[in-house]
Amino acid sequence: MEKTYDPPILVSIFCMTYNHEKYIRKALEGFISQKAEFRFEVLVHDDASTDHTAEIIREYEAKYPDIIKPVYQTENQYSRHIPIIANHLLPKARGKYFAWCEGDDFWSDPQKLQLQVDALEKHKDCAVCFTRVAFVASDTEQIRRLAPERDWPERVLEKDVFINSVLQYRFAWQISGMMVRRNVYIEYLNDLPPYYKYFGKYLVGDIPMFLYFGLQGNAYYINRCMSCYRAGTSSGWSRRTKGSKESAIAWYRSQAQGYKAFDRYSDYQYHESVLRGIQRCNFSIARRNYDIKAMKGPELSSLYKELSIKEKLKLNFLHCFPWSSRAISLLRSIGRRRR
Repeated sequence: MEKTYDPPILVSIFCMTYNHEKYIRKALEGFISQKAEFRFEVLVHDDASTDHTAEIIREYEAKYPDIIKPVYQTENQYSRHIPIIANHLLPKARGKYFAWCEGDDFWSDPQKLQLQVDALEKHKDCAVCFTRVAFVASDTEQIRRLAPERDWPERVLEKDVFINSVLQYRFAWQISGMMVRRNVYIEYLNDLPPYYKYFGKYLVGDIPMFLYFGLQGNAYYINRCMSCYRAGTSSGWSRRTKGSKESAIAWYRSQAQGYKAFDRYSDYQYHESVLRGIQRCNFSIARRNYDIKAMKGPELSSLYKELSIKEKLKLNFLHCFPWSSRAISLLRSIGRRRR
């Protein structure tokens, strides 16, 4: 019998999941619905879920064994601070390009992979490709904001433009809309830049990664919303720290230190944007403390002016009645437990 030829895997997708039984099916459907002229694989890492997440993954593994390639853990790796992609998924990845989507997020456009591969194949100067991403409510999927918020036309973003956007804007980019060249990502992991440590201790690796990719080449931007990030799910960093003002403030301070370290690493090429990023961190700290005086002060007033009237009223109310914030958080916590 003549041996059939299987074309190589062109894209490897990293999907990390934990207790996502409410969401994982939609994430997996987003993968298998991709209309691509090439082979791709989905490396799904289930981090010892205690709900039915692993059962759902096994269902898709049985149906699509050439696409869904799971790794099932019996002990949670995240709690042990073990790098999941580097230790468990990268050794299995065969793609020329890498893409990401966590188990509680999903891709909303079946052409996402094809358009991103086409862009990187055509633009060899680009290290990375991003699409627009919708931030949606965790259960209703109502769109809250877009990343990037600025309505840029589709084009090549020169490295300076891209790096400045990472430093200056909140939610400039989101990882579920990213595709990167394999060699660029492996080089990053093999020699993590020194500024990474300020972000890595909080297991928030997106910002240092984006900055590194920007230093390696241009970025291609597709102005089409093709991915959805669920804001406020139990596994998200924002939800884990939402009830802890101290944790959030520690993160913003560490992030500011990371920006300063990147400033040195990049030989101060992006100094003005670094200062803008540090200003955002300081504003976030003042906002967490409901410190209206600091937000209206000379250093932060430009960011305060950008807030909506509704947000200003809310912050002024919490400044006057800080106990109300604790009461609201307690009620929300009780409501989540009842659900």
